[in-house]
Amino acid sequence: MYVIWCRNEGRGGLRVGVSDARYPIPYMADPITIFEHCYVRLMRRWLGRRAKRGWSLERMREACGEVIS
Repeated sequence: MYVIWCRNEGRGGLRVGVSDARYPIPYMADPITIFEHCYVRLMRRWLGRRAKRGWSLERMREACGEVIS
């Protein structure tokens, strides 16, 4: 299992990244969703494009269909 997360970068942009779910995500990063290995590349790319278009963290979580607190 892998965690797709985002972190606030300068000027309001979001940076999307992936980490192994067995280890902690980077400091100041918020989890978006959890995926199996086979979907990670596809979802990271999809969420990265949405982040460039200005989507918020909440909107990306809703689009993935999961709520992680």
